[in-house]
Amino acid sequence: MKLVDLKIIYTKLILGTVALLPLALSAQQGGVILEVDRITVDTQDHGMLNFWVKSTDNGKLKNDIATENISITEFINGRADSIVTDGVVPMEVLEESLGAFDTSTIYFLLDLSRDMTAEALRNAKQMIRQVVLERSEISGTRFYLTAYHEQAVLLREKLTADNVDRILEPLAMSEQAPDFFRFLVDDIRELKAQEGTRALFVMSSGGNVSRGAIYEKRLPYEPHELTELVKSLPSNFHLFVIDLHEDELSENFIYLNNGDTRFSKILPPDYAEVLGNSRPVRSNILIQALPGQQEFKGENRTYVIELQPEARSAQKEFRLGSINFPVNLGGETNWVNWIIWLVVGLIAVLIIYGVGSLLIPYFREREFAAKYVTPYVQEGQRTRYDIFYNEPIREGEPVVTKCRQITPFSSWKENGWQCPNYPVCLNQNCSGAGAPEATSFSSMEGVYLKLNWIWFGAMGGLIAWVIITLFRGTNFQGFSGLVGTFVDEDFLNSISLDNPELVTQTISNNLMVGVAFGAGIMLMLSWMEERRASNRYSNIKSGIRIALRTLACILLSMLVFFGGFYLQYVVGVAPYVSGLLSWLLFGLGIGLIISASSTIARMNGIIGGVIGAVIAFQVYWGLTEFLNTGFLLANLASMLLMGGIIGSILVSVVTTLEDYELEVIAPAGYQRTVPISKWLNAGESVMIGKLPGSYVYVKWDDDEVRPEHAEMFREDSSIFVRPVEEVLVNQRMISKPVALKNGDIIKLGRSSITQFRFVEK
Repeated sequence: MKLVDLKIIYTKLILGTVALLPLALSAQQGGVILEVDRITVDTQDHGMLNFWVKSTDNGKLKNDIATENISITEFINGRADSIVTDGVVPMEVLEESLGAFDTSTIYFLLDLSRDMTAEALRNAKQMIRQVVLERSEISGTRFYLTAYHEQAVLLREKLTADNVDRILEPLAMSEQAPDFFRFLVDDIRELKAQEGTRALFVMSSGGNVSRGAIYEKRLPYEPHELTELVKSLPSNFHLFVIDLHEDELSENFIYLNNGDTRFSKILPPDYAEVLGNSRPVRSNILIQALPGQQEFKGENRTYVIELQPEARSAQKEFRLGSINFPVNLGGETNWVNWIIWLVVGLIAVLIIYGVGSLLIPYFREREFAAKYVTPYVQEGQRTRYDIFYNEPIREGEPVVTKCRQITPFSSWKENGWQCPNYPVCLNQNCSGAGAPEATSFSSMEGVYLKLNWIWFGAMGGLIAWVIITLFRGTNFQGFSGLVGTFVDEDFLNSISLDNPELVTQTISNNLMVGVAFGAGIMLMLSWMEERRASNRYSNIKSGIRIALRTLACILLSMLVFFGGFYLQYVVGVAPYVSGLLSWLLFGLGIGLIISASSTIARMNGIIGGVIGAVIAFQVYWGLTEFLNTGFLLANLASMLLMGGIIGSILVSVVTTLEDYELEVIAPAGYQRTVPISKWLNAGESVMIGKLPGSYVYVKWDDDEVRPEHAEMFREDSSIFVRPVEEVLVNQRMISKPVALKNGDIIKLGRSSITQFRFVEK
């Protein structure tokens, strides 16, 4: 038979040989075989899972499986639950013969010797490019190129759709002769070591010259060795030989004749059907089922599908969601319910505000009245007058007995809840018992400071909830593009080869949580800190600091919650542990960021943030794990509590660990506490004056106060005040630094209305 006839016969047999291979393999196994290709979420019927199954009977696709013969069991942490199937749907498949083979690794062996022509090389490059571009969209396929001549391998590269043109373009012919057998054997042996189905495209002139230094120490391969090697190839190893010689088929190709080999002068015309357009039949039936537990937190679930009466079974692992962003398949977001829960959240933060502004002041007034208010008893013929209104105090009228001067309770309250002669009486060494009482939510003194932090934290939690639920309800995909840009495809495939898009969405959801937490909670807590440090507050500068802290927290939180995903999905850490670690790191970040350019010491902020986040996570875990609440309610409650708890713990730690404070005791209406420990303990000086950049900023009208009036600093274990302008300590003028004691009164000038009390805890 002529060589040309052989070429035609081999080309026609390409599809037939490939098509029969999977049939032969399946037939050896016998009976009905189930293989679960992948599990996906049913986007049409919310709440259902799609099980894509390949069912074969002795190598033939088996589509006629009755619903009643299928049972699915869901295993979660060793607990088994039978789940409800919604039917078996036969899928439309292109081939009933399983003819398309699924190639996992493709090698190209390209001859660059002098036997090639420029046109042949150009055709070879085009063939390689065609294969890579057509097959690269099939997940899991890898491509490698070996280019050779007589002396050595010129190139061994991994090819992708992105780099194929860049790698092929510079390849050019050599003046060397071809060493066909050696490099063919090397590639076959290397490819045989690969897992899965393999294909080797040999693009050569078929010429073979065995010479050179390498053959001084080894014998060249003989034709019969090549024949035996090809005969030993496994059934899932496919060898294609593209003869690029201009004349008739090279005799060296004949030695490949007895193996599973295809010949062609060009890329086979039906190549597109074999490797390109026709996909391997991965599933031929679709089974829909309702999961036993519809909330997915990233736990590793195993689904076992059993077929009766054959008692054949297949199983597949599946993961969805994460502890920080559980995915509930029970139903889509009901926007009416969302609005209802938004109103509930607003009511919750209004209740906190109401407690702070109405309820607590009411009870504090009653407590104060019980301790310090008594009916006035007439003192013989003596008449006492109200110092404010110069009216006589009537018998039985409620009066305050807290300070030296008897004052009607109504006048006491109108005077800012302080004695009429306070703080003037401090100049006469009074006890200070008549100091103002904090009775306003906006005063941020005493219990009201903590309530402010709680309220602002809860508002931050509500904002975070709104962001998360809006993203979830609108099926926001914005971060998926970000994941696709910065996360390597091999990384996604290493987690789930079947569902990389679900992995992408899971990462996207965790980044969304980071954005929500950072934007909501840090925005409000940072705003609160700026209000607390109102000596430096200005709309522009404070706004810039708030914006920078919020942006930094968003970026850090995205990184932290991606880390939570990595721990849960890649490392395999339990959901509780991965969630706890990510929240702990979030609290650490909160503490670090909020202490930047603020009155909060770094370590105090870290301790407060970490403790608050850990406690908040325990509450979050309890709500989502043990209470059967819906997604909207569970997340709303946990976000509100998380923000409030972080705010409460943060301020508790900060105020408890504060060593030094400066209380503004005059003028009236500006009383508040200024924390100064951070700078004094860090060795920095604290400037007091009218300069807006001062740590203690005198923003009220006082002509006696200068831009830089006094300076406080720490030396050894004592705190000193140094006069820059006129300063009095306990009514004594000072001319040099003076060590302060707890309770000392600092006055900025003899005629000044500005007075501070130094507090050492």
